[in-house]
Amino acid sequence: MTIVTEVNTTAAERADLAARVEHIGKEAADLVRNPDAQVTRLATPFFRDGAVYRVIYNGRYHPIAFSVGTAERHYAIMLPLSPGGFFELAAKAGVSLDTPDSRVSYAEVFLESTRDFRRRFQIIKNASEIELLPNATPEQKKRYEALVDKYEPLIRAPRASSLSSGEIVLYALVGESLFEIRLKISGEGKIVRSDTVLERDLPITTAK
Repeated sequence: MTIVTEVNTTAAERADLAARVEHIGKEAADLVRNPDAQVTRLATPFFRDGAVYRVIYNGRYHPIAFSVGTAERHYAIMLPLSPGGFFELAAKAGVSLDTPDSRVSYAEVFLESTRDFRRRFQIIKNASEIELLPNATPEQKKRYEALVDKYEPLIRAPRASSLSSGEIVLYALVGESLFEIRLKISGEGKIVRSDTVLERDLPITTAK
């Protein structure tokens, strides 16, 4: 399974999103309207009537990025660092999580939209996606090779736990650390999250 499919928005969809976001904040709405901003919609097949958008604008001094959830006729909510906001969105949008694929997709979009956009968050499917620093020192190269050898048998694409189909297991780079993340998902879309830090201070490339 691919990691969070995105599609570009239409002009009409973008205008509707900006109008909804205007009630949250004018600055965010202006960014949605800015032709230099990238506005994409994440695939949310598990929602009956809702959507999640990602907005990225490469500002003069630093990039600005955030996510927004929409449902019903006028509803919109900002999602960064807001798991509660995502659950509110799910309640309004309606969820269908009756298959392992739908729960995996729900888990991925939950993590991608409620992340801290000021630092790296990258869901990975195998150890080879951990990219070594350019111009790494011999010591860094040695550590990197040992890490890949260690985690190649462990890291897999997001999947249902062997112990419970309602628990999703995935691996992600958060900042400069490697995490195992477990999400227990209820039928209504509520999530209990458990993070385990596997490695810290990795010799990896610039944050994504």
